Amino acid sequence: MKILFIHADYIKIEVKKKAIADADEIKEKNLEAKECLVVFTAVEKDDEKNKTEILNKTIDNIKDVYSKVNAKSVVIYPYTHLSGNLASPKFAKEMLQNIYENLKAQNLDVIKAPFGYYKGFEVKCKGHPLSELSREIKVEGKEEGKEKERAVVKEETK
Repeated sequence: MKILFIHADYIKIEVKKKAIADADEIKEKNLEAKECLVVFTAVEKDDEKNKTEILNKTIDNIKDVYSKVNAKSVVIYPYTHLSGNLASPKFAKEMLQNIYENLKAQNLDVIKAPFGYYKGFEVKCKGHPLSELSREIKVEGKEEGKEKERAVVKEETK
């Protein structure tokens, strides 16, 4: 998963046109949040192999940045432009919904831009050192982790 965090004075979102058949149902065409942490998110193909771990790491990262910047709300914004290795639309939609529901369950003020639409947006970044951050969330495979561990042990024994 790839994420771009923007700590913003505000974000205004205007839902335009449906981009895929299995898009979210929309209740509102215009969304707005103030004093928010905008979480531009691209769900990737490899995330499908480790759904729970990726979800948990993503939630932890969002909560970490949210608390550090002292935001008042979170905006989950599907943003496929962050990756060239995207998950299936069905999986991405489900993962974004899980992120949203998990944060809501922890009593955060959260909104989610609809998945599967072209959208216009206006965002005003706060411009402090933590106001723009990117994260790549991955889970190392067991074999890959063992190889790294062996390499470290070899290096230490020299």
